[in-house]
Amino acid sequence: MTETAALQRYRLYPDGDELESAGETFAAVSPTAGEPWARFEDARAEDVDVAVGAAAGHDAFLQTESVWIELDETIQDPFVLKL
Repeated sequence: MTETAALQRYRLYPDGDELESAGETFAAVSPTAGEPWARFEDARAEDVDVAVGAAAGHDAFLQTESVWIELDETIQDPFVLKL
């Protein structure tokens, strides 16, 4: 089994800034090998608040100069459903 301390660690990046989670980390396990392959930050409510705050400043979908806001809902729907 892979030593968890030696695993690649992936942090949170709200707005492109590296952020260590307020919570713990967790190991992602490979379904084929059955062994951990990386560690990820376990985002908490505080981390989500930071990410939402960062995203609020980049709300391209609501900008009046955006082509997206001018599209008919029937065109937008397939894209939104993929999210």
